[in-house]
Amino acid sequence: MRLAVSLSRFLSPCFVFRPDIFARACWRKLRARPERCVVQTAWGDWLQVEPRKFVGAHVYMRGVHELPVCEVLWRLARAGECVVDVGANIGVMTSLLSRRVGERGRVLSFEAHPVLFRQLQENVGRWHRPQVEMFNQAISSLSGAVAVHEGDGFASNEGTARLVDARSRRREEAHFRGVPSPFGPPPYVGGYVTTRCLDVESVTLDKLIPATGCGVVKIDVEGHEFEVLSGAVVALAAHRLRNVVFESTWSFPGPAHALLREHGYHLFAIEASLRGPRLAAVSRRSGPENRQADYLATVDPSRAAALVEMPGWRALAALHSNLQ
Repeated sequence: MRLAVSLSRFLSPCFVFRPDIFARACWRKLRARPERCVVQTAWGDWLQVEPRKFVGAHVYMRGVHELPVCEVLWRLARAGECVVDVGANIGVMTSLLSRRVGERGRVLSFEAHPVLFRQLQENVGRWHRPQVEMFNQAISSLSGAVAVHEGDGFASNEGTARLVDARSRRREEAHFRGVPSPFGPPPYVGGYVTTRCLDVESVTLDKLIPATGCGVVKIDVEGHEFEVLSGAVVALAAHRLRNVVFESTWSFPGPAHALLREHGYHLFAIEASLRGPRLAAVSRRSGPENRQADYLATVDPSRAAALVEMPGWRALAALHSNLQ
């Protein structure tokens, strides 16, 4: 088992297609990891990361986090168009998308957690790209206020923070005070236990998406994707969102999948091999409650398939890519 894991890491596309990244990773493996440092992504941007945490560790060692998703985003976005990053974290995919759409494009980048948002601001400031617009807001089904909940794993993986509605928050607060709640006990989804709550402003995509639409919307919100999409039903009905790349439950179809299907979107699972990403047809399946998978919903499946099926990893050579 350990040998198989070691081989899979060694055969990562980041290492096979970019020997310089492999050499850099070998050198860094021999050294103690700093708490915070500035490193270069595979496509040439500089990010401040925390290498002892989940997202930062990937960028520190490989120059990228979630390569298959990054690759699909790079291929589907077009120069000069509007794209949206919902759940931007420290800005890995905002970086990639801003480079892809160029100065004539527009990137709307949303991060609800205030600490992560400050890190996002610092990173975007390094690139000097006016096409990036940042918002310390949550995207949800309604405009108003929601709570960002930090789980017990947040200290090592900031990506585990999640949004809940007001009723869920009151239920958890009552539980932690040790008093009965009229809403019942707090939900523990996939072993998730809240340790801190932060109030944030929420907005809907329908209030933000321009009339001309968006080429790509990326959504990574730890189980809140149905609410995000529920706040975009006008744009979805008009097919003003060409592609939606999102993380959701492994079990299929889930609520988010069903909503997209209702509005005429074709759904694919995003998979990967050494030769490149692939879009796979997905059928009914079930798995553990906390298991996640990456998906593409698109109104133009022929275009998406043609772009994604081409072999290679263009995001790893984005400085030199001329993919149109």
